[in-house]
Amino acid sequence: MQIDPALLKLQLIEALSQLEQNLDDLVNLIYQEQAPLWVWDPEKKLDTEAKQRQHLCQIIAQLNYQDGQDKSKTLLCPALLLASENTGDKIEQVNQAKDELKQVFLAMEGQTTFDKKKRIPLATKVLQDSGRARFHKRQAYRHLQKVAPWPDKIGFSWGHTRRVSRISVDRAWGRLARLGEKVTNLEVQKQRLSKIPPNEALAYINYSQTKPCANLVWEKKGEGACNLVKQIQASLPLFIISTGQTELPDFRPLALDSQAVPRQQRQDRKLESQPLLPSLNIYRYLQPYRVILDTKTDDKTATMKNQSDNQ
Repeated sequence: MQIDPALLKLQLIEALSQLEQNLDDLVNLIYQEQAPLWVWDPEKKLDTEAKQRQHLCQIIAQLNYQDGQDKSKTLLCPALLLASENTGDKIEQVNQAKDELKQVFLAMEGQTTFDKKKRIPLATKVLQDSGRARFHKRQAYRHLQKVAPWPDKIGFSWGHTRRVSRISVDRAWGRLARLGEKVTNLEVQKQRLSKIPPNEALAYINYSQTKPCANLVWEKKGEGACNLVKQIQASLPLFIISTGQTELPDFRPLALDSQAVPRQQRQDRKLESQPLLPSLNIYRYLQPYRVILDTKTDDKTATMKNQSDNQ
């Protein structure tokens, strides 16, 4: 059962106002505490602590698209900030407000209204009428992270994530055909694919956006003790909750350029190092991992069997 659109409008305005107020309160706390901080500065423009603090506050409170911003991407601000328990409590309130706002938007999905004789989503109409036409949902939904207990070390790095899925030779041919004349070495790639057994499974790699990560380390003392390590995303500032400390923990800053640090070769590598079809990110499996597809099934439900079993 759909909720009354008038009620949803009120709930959305209230949720937006609550988030904005909580973010304002958090920014005020950050300025009041004047705690030590570090902010990633690839353009070398934040040459004073005051500029770093201002930039950090602008990013965490930014709910709208900026001029020239790619709407499919969110703003980055890897940073560390020493924070009091009061600031930690406020972060929890901010995250709760973010979750409540998201639930209202979800409840409004499918609800539409008219604007100048044109049907548009109800949420879009409310945002426009309230002066929030440039509202960026993904930026608004992102949680702020507080770190506790106190870590002994923090190391920033660029996270290169990928998703590997199997694809049949037949589908690879179809994707090559759709490229048309868009690539210069199409014939070379066709020749490579023609040499592959038609029922061999290939691998398609989908690279996601490279994002900053932070490795948190808690050192364990004693013979045979192992350090506790946790990796978290660090697109936004990490608030390190102080229990009396007055300086940031030992940390390794993030490289200025995500391409400056080469990807490490996986130790559990199952794919050939060079792509079979570079234009499509399609690879061949190494010999021990090559499998054949049951021709009676498609890629998703294919039954796999080691090719060596049939040799």
